[in-house]
Amino acid sequence: MEKERVKYLKRKGQVKHIHYEFQGKKAKRKNWKKNSQTYRYKTAKVRKNLAKLLDETPHPSSGLVIQNNNEVRNLAAIRRRQQLRRRTAIFYSKISRLQERLNREIRNKEKYRKRCQRLIKNNQTSPEAKVSALLKNIKVPEVVRKKLILSEVLTKQLKDRYINLKKHVEKKKYFEIIKPDLLKKHKLLHLSKPFFRHGTYKKTGTRKINAQFMKVKKDIEDFLENDENSRMCPGKKDFIRSKGESQAMAKAHLMASVVL
Repeated sequence: MEKERVKYLKRKGQVKHIHYEFQGKKAKRKNWKKNSQTYRYKTAKVRKNLAKLLDETPHPSSGLVIQNNNEVRNLAAIRRRQQLRRRTAIFYSKISRLQERLNREIRNKEKYRKRCQRLIKNNQTSPEAKVSALLKNIKVPEVVRKKLILSEVLTKQLKDRYINLKKHVEKKKYFEIIKPDLLKKHKLLHLSKPFFRHGTYKKTGTRKINAQFMKVKKDIEDFLENDENSRMCPGKKDFIRSKGESQAMAKAHLMASVVL
């Protein structure tokens, strides 16, 4: 209010402005700082003494203050209990919603599982159904039908047993037990691929070596061992010792590249 009054008086022209020089302004500002510091120090001292006096003087209504404090504590406890009940209700409602959602997902899962089982069951046709589809509108003796069903049953059983084998060694043993020689003889080996996969029915015997192959091999060795075509290595350790032979052969390099 004082500042506004001074501004109002300045506008009216009742308060004259005092113009100071630079040194005068500096001294005046220093004096203001000192006075402000003194005022703050005195005010703080008075407040400190007043607080000390109030602490040492007992209040006549101390019992009422204690009672009011107890009421405040009770109200705060009631408010906390209300907040706790409200939060608990929120959590219970959230749990119920999540439980309902979980039950709905479980029902959907069970529904689709049963649907998948029905589809798989419909796709897995029995040997009798396959034979009936094969002999549709064709009249054959009952013996032929029985033999066709027997072949389908054996094929299915062999295929299932082969699929259950996990290791390649087990499949090799399976092949050794059931050798498809007759299938190969009657040109039916391609029909056995469902229960003879991964090359288990392929032969892994040694390669036949004829006289012509041995002659070509001997000519190549003679050509490479000839001094005109190769040069021996000078090192003492530049030797090759064949397995099972006591004779050592010196290493050699070709004099020129061979173009075939």
